[in-house]
Amino acid sequence: MSQSLKTNTDLREEILELKKKRNAVILAHNYQIPEIQDIADYVGDSLGLAFRAQETDADVIAFCGVHFMAETAKIINPEKTVVLPDANAGCSLEESCPADKLEAFLKANEEKNYYVITYINSSAAVKALSDVICTSGNAVRIVEAAPKDRPILFAPDQNLGEWVSRQTGREMDFWEGNCYLHVEFTRESIAKIKEEYPDAAVVAHPECTKAVRLLADEVCSTEKMVHFCQESESKNIIVVTEAGMLHRLRKECPDKNLIAGPTDHCACAECRFMKMNTLEKLYQCLKDLKPEVTLDEELRKKAEAPIQRMLDLSADAPASDLVRYSWDQEFLALFDKCLKKYRDGNEDFTTYYTDGDLNFLNSIGYREREFFDFVEDYADYGDPAPETALLVAAARRDYFLYKMGGKPSGEKDLNPADLPAKTAELEGIVWLPRILAKARGKLKGELDPEIMFCCGGDRKFLSTHDISPADFLRTVWSAEASDDPDMTMAKFVKAVSKA
Repeated sequence: MSQSLKTNTDLREEILELKKKRNAVILAHNYQIPEIQDIADYVGDSLGLAFRAQETDADVIAFCGVHFMAETAKIINPEKTVVLPDANAGCSLEESCPADKLEAFLKANEEKNYYVITYINSSAAVKALSDVICTSGNAVRIVEAAPKDRPILFAPDQNLGEWVSRQTGREMDFWEGNCYLHVEFTRESIAKIKEEYPDAAVVAHPECTKAVRLLADEVCSTEKMVHFCQESESKNIIVVTEAGMLHRLRKECPDKNLIAGPTDHCACAECRFMKMNTLEKLYQCLKDLKPEVTLDEELRKKAEAPIQRMLDLSADAPASDLVRYSWDQEFLALFDKCLKKYRDGNEDFTTYYTDGDLNFLNSIGYREREFFDFVEDYADYGDPAPETALLVAAARRDYFLYKMGGKPSGEKDLNPADLPAKTAELEGIVWLPRILAKARGKLKGELDPEIMFCCGGDRKFLSTHDISPADFLRTVWSAEASDDPDMTMAKFVKAVSKA
């Protein structure tokens, strides 16, 4: 089958196979196309993804964003192979501040002894000239930590710099750069959509102009937009940033009517650079490990210092600064709490949870026993690990929020008696019919408490065929769109299996 004729389901299966083969992690920015967001291991803003790039133990980082983001991942992971789907995915902000011009400016103003704070949307060469890097999510924090006895040069985004200056009360000089997309939002275009939805809240990115920011109820990074939309009492919310953000917001905030902020000439705004990445290109870059990001080691080391300074200053940031990961952290904290209770001899899981814990489990589509089963098996058998339990929960949570709108199906649970026999086969693959039934019930939240997806038998099957539990779940989800989901899954297992 030619690459151009492959369906998204075919590509998804092959990408997951390549990801396992390469020991790769897929990082995707909030502005990526939905298909890439849905297959990524982590979706977030520049700050969150920088942390994930730093933490990963993968050999390959496939960075689905724009070039400076992949370059940043390489700077802090010199020993890893970093690839991006399209090497031409650039950034107008990066282009607005060439390293030679910044260097010349700093030399011409050497007597000022600028403390240079550079937005992460910049090249490695520009980062190397900086004292510290920032993102829209931590810029206020970074500026507040800047030396009081040195003037600040904020580069390259003037709009973000002006907003941070107002938030902190710190005077700064600004490089005259901007994001071509965010300056397309105008006071008139946002006022017009506000007339259509007079009760709507408006949340805008700080890269927007001051005229637009003044119309917003909240100005914040994309990560904090998730928190704002979840907590807002408004049913209608106008989101003034790149349109790709709405895909994630609709998954995280299924009860809200999220409206793309328009420009004067378009109902929504899409970054031409972010949209250069496709599933086909992601597949190809994992297959060929190209385009690969490479850097001169001397330049890399110079650029690493200000990035590491940013990460150090942000390491103890409040949870609201890293909204995307707050549920992950809560999941693992609850897992640890329950594990301790079980190891202390308390086997009555119904006594483990506070009302807050139960509300959390409900918010991700989980039940008390369902959560406990993973704790119990890990305590008794050392498998599945908490990280595996988290990835399985993430698949269920995404399906629950995105596919089911955050509401239970209302259908009857799958009972043990209804499961296919352990010896049942599909295309000669023993156990596949049984685990498929359980996986579909897991995604939909329709498993009887006596049934566990990822039990010992499931783990043996998945290990035999070299498939992670979370990848299996997400491929089952993806296969729903095919003409024959069962056959699609059989082909997937055969494609990745080393048995």
